Amino acid sequence: MSGGVVIQGNFPIPEERRDQLQQLTTELNREQLMWLSGYFAGAAAAAPSSIPGFQSNLLSGAQARAQHAPAGAPAAVAPIAPAAAAAAVPTLTILSASHTGNGRKISEKLLAAVQALGVQARVVKAGDYQPREIAKEKLLYVVISTHGDGDPPDEARAFYEFLGTKRAPQLPELQYSVLALGDTSYPKFCEAGRVVDERLAKLGAKRLLPRVDCDVDFEKLAQTWADDALARVREIKDKFAPAAGAAAPAAFAAPAAQTPAVPELTRAQPATAEVLANQRIVGRQALREVRHVELAFPGLGNLYKPGDALGIVHRNPESAIDAVLKATKLDGGATVAHEGKTHTLLEWLRDERELTRIARPLLVQVARHANVDITELLGNAEAMAKLTANCQVSDVLASYPAEWTPEALVGALRPVTGRVYSIASSPAAVGDEAHLTVAVVGSDTDRKLLSGAASHFVVNTAVDSNVPGATGKNWLFFGGRSLYQDFLYQLEWQQALKRKSLHRVDVAFSRDQLEKIYVQHRIKQAGKELFAWLSNGAYFYVCGDASSMAPDVNTALLEVVSEHGGMDKDDAQAWLADLTADGRYLRDVY
Repeated sequence: MSGGVVIQGNFPIPEERRDQLQQLTTELNREQLMWLSGYFAGAAAAAPSSIPGFQSNLLSGAQARAQHAPAGAPAAVAPIAPAAAAAAVPTLTILSASHTGNGRKISEKLLAAVQALGVQARVVKAGDYQPREIAKEKLLYVVISTHGDGDPPDEARAFYEFLGTKRAPQLPELQYSVLALGDTSYPKFCEAGRVVDERLAKLGAKRLLPRVDCDVDFEKLAQTWADDALARVREIKDKFAPAAGAAAPAAFAAPAAQTPAVPELTRAQPATAEVLANQRIVGRQALREVRHVELAFPGLGNLYKPGDALGIVHRNPESAIDAVLKATKLDGGATVAHEGKTHTLLEWLRDERELTRIARPLLVQVARHANVDITELLGNAEAMAKLTANCQVSDVLASYPAEWTPEALVGALRPVTGRVYSIASSPAAVGDEAHLTVAVVGSDTDRKLLSGAASHFVVNTAVDSNVPGATGKNWLFFGGRSLYQDFLYQLEWQQALKRKSLHRVDVAFSRDQLEKIYVQHRIKQAGKELFAWLSNGAYFYVCGDASSMAPDVNTALLEVVSEHGGMDKDDAQAWLADLTADGRYLRDVY
């Protein structure tokens, strides 16, 4: 039989496993089957046997193969015995610490390229990585994003904090590199990546490549880093390559061709969605406008799970475009060629460039054109935070008037990025729809913000996977400004309580009384029962403001664990870190 073997006769393999083994043998080529034969022989050497004589026969086969191994190769007594000549080649671990999924995609693409070289490698999500494993690593690539006020993704928090403790081991044998993802509109750009890079170096690890810090338009820099990272792996592999003319060890054999992956929705290839509903869900006197938006297109229900997020690929609002053209005194009809694309300036500003978020590189470019010194501003974190939170590109251009050409303006502005929204629905309930709860930026009557781009535009979608929804009993802590104006989805919560899919609701409306009450206060009040839920396996999800609400909730949770768990502060922090590492403390904050 060509391309495989048929399993017949009396074999000491459970019947339910035979079909799996048969399928495997039909999918592998001759070299791969030979490699597996040695692999299983080595595994059998270390495994106990309940069949008299069977283990000894396998050992004899392994020993026979060892007699023909390259000089210096150890006997086949470990699972990788057939590749013994390459045993010194370190396995590459690619640690993916991602929030929206970009880092994970970069990691998986690099993994495929490394495996194509025949080098053993793995991608590990930071949430699945035991921090103490790092003591065993020899070759490590870290792809990590930064969120909020310089924070790592929640899935990486345990690893991130472990590297800064006295428990972190010295790592003189580790070679590594870090790819950091971030957003220059935030003061602590790529902070998490910088911290990890410096802590690894302080522990004695050696950089294979300098850290690369990527802005939101990360694709080119990330690809350059990945190409260089692959080249370093190739160099390491070549150090252990067999002598000229010798047969290549099995570990370096090219893997079988992979079945092409099913195409997925991305920012570059989004799908056009139909807007089915767009409803205001706050009272008339609410201080900001919040809307319930329902989107649909065929097959959407198969692409996401509860807890995932939806990316909105938007067009910039006309008001933002007009303000930029007014500040620069440029003609929107001018033709501009840039990086292989040719559009009118109006099209560049509408579809291709970021107009509502300010990044540090833009400020540097504006200052250079206006011939002004903004060193003091760039060095003032508080002033930068205020500027990026309350101003848009047109404000900066108007504050620092300069002579601009269309080409220079397009080159100075960074590429537009989509916005990611938590999905507020389950496909089990709504089918091929995704429901969003959108706070309209610019509608806050007490903040006077300019209009947001994506919150005013909903047309294209791209799914970012996050975490599956929880099952079992559910407890909601809900916070808002006013019971009568801001209790979002009040009817739905009441219906959920009635049908017992929601078991408890604690609310905190901060402005309905003289003393402000927030979610963190309700958490501490219910601390004893909350700790009991967590101790019995509950998951804790946080969604909301990253600058105040999420840190305050974390502090309250830490106090609950300390008080009701009988722990000091350090032990309580370690307990929460374990909860995070287990994927049971999850935050979707912005």
